[in-house]
Amino acid sequence: MDLLVASDVQCPHCWEKFTIEVDTTQGDFETVEDCSVCCIPITLRIVCHSGKVVSIEASP
Repeated sequence: MDLLVASDVQCPHCWEKFTIEVDTTQGDFETVEDCSVCCIPITLRIVCHSGKVVSIEASP
């Protein structure tokens, strides 16, 4: 089972998609990441179960 999962995120500022690596061993968590396109911070709420990313919610 791969514990690092590549997941696509759509920026709520510029609407471009980019890929992040999610460590699924952390369970559900919230983090702030900069958009790799427009560099504006995004709050990500990530839900993980058993090495899978269930959902990612991106908000400004």
